[in-house]
Amino acid sequence: MRKAVQYALDSRKESVTIVHKGNIMKFTEGAFRTWCYEVAREEFAEHTLTKEELYRVYGGKRPADKKIVIKDRIADNRLVAT
Repeated sequence: MRKAVQYALDSRKESVTIVHKGNIMKFTEGAFRTWCYEVAREEFAEHTLTKEELYRVYGGKRPADKKIVIKDRIADNRLVAT
């Protein structure tokens, strides 16, 4: 997660998506998802916000300081374009 957020900062990306299998493997994958959000919040608080915060605080529009949006998706629901 640290590398992903740092890459997003360096490359001026809009978001980082945590892809997991937390719906099936709740203990391991759920913990991974939680850990990723914790790292973003604790180590990159001034540069990140969650998707929930984006909608609750900013009405769904990225703030002027261009914070990186941290979100998650279940792996089975992820589509990949080639």
